[in-house]
Amino acid sequence: IRLGAVDTILAHGIWLLDGLSTLIGRPVVITHSPRSNMLLNNDLINVGRIIAEGVEVALAVDVAPTYSILDELRTFLYVQRPKSLDYYDIYRMITVVPYRSMGFGTGSLIVNEPADLAIWKINNKLGYTIKSKLNIPAPHLMSIILGVLAEGSAKLQSLYASGKLIIKDEEPIIPQSEVSKANDKIAEAIRDLFGKSASP
Repeated sequence: IRLGAVDTILAHGIWLLDGLSTLIGRPVVITHSPRSNMLLNNDLINVGRIIAEGVEVALAVDVAPTYSILDELRTFLYVQRPKSLDYYDIYRMITVVPYRSMGFGTGSLIVNEPADLAIWKINNKLGYTIKSKLNIPAPHLMSIILGVLAEGSAKLQSLYASGKLIIKDEEPIIPQSEVSKANDKIAEAIRDLFGKSASP
């Protein structure tokens, strides 16, 4: 099957610029993992050029399960410094594009859309800074919000997945029975991969 003939998530895509034109207009999303690319010495992709050409890019987590999308966002903002992007492009890279590429929905908070919603808590000083700048142009406000998330000073207050409350007051509220089921599945996957003697 030719690349892009079906819905495609293309990991890394570091050296695709010469063939980028073949992906334009096709259902292809390039997932960019700046932290792992740096560790592997693979360089960083020109995200601004790729998006300008009409190909979607999502920030992605790779290498270690302890990494988070905020780690990738921090690296992307502080190391790559994408001057050719506006902050709404970056917002889409961590929200709408990955959501759609996984087939979860449109990635928009609209009626009848499954609601995945994260509510972040920031300290009073940052909150005052943001409130004082609500009258500035929206792109500048978005840059402040993404910067706050990237620097790690925000705490996840509440999390809803498909309309269901998962985290409340910074604590998971998942029933222990669901946690046990997840642990059992992980243990089964490890045994399938490494043999019956393996344990998680």
